[in-house]
Amino acid sequence: MVHLKGVVKHFGTITALRGIDLELKRGCCLGIFGPNGAGKTTLLRILATLARPSAGTVRIAGYDAVGYPLKAGQPITSATSHAGMSSLS
Repeated sequence: MVHLKGVVKHFGTITALRGIDLELKRGCCLGIFGPNGAGKTTLLRILATLARPSAGTVRIAGYDAVGYPLKAGQPITSATSHAGMSSLS
């Protein structure tokens, strides 16, 4: 359902994502944890088709997320810690 291969995202001279590979099957639930600046939000924005990768391939439900962002972004749902989940700290 979700396939990322070699996904890279640059913001000027800053590399936010460096060669992310990910394969998720239909119905999978994924948690992404890491320190501030680790690229979590950037990865979620790419998965939701709100941002384009600088390099690599993103396919969601068989659609190329760069070429067909509206179709690819439909099956993705996300919730952040600001959506009612309590902080662990």
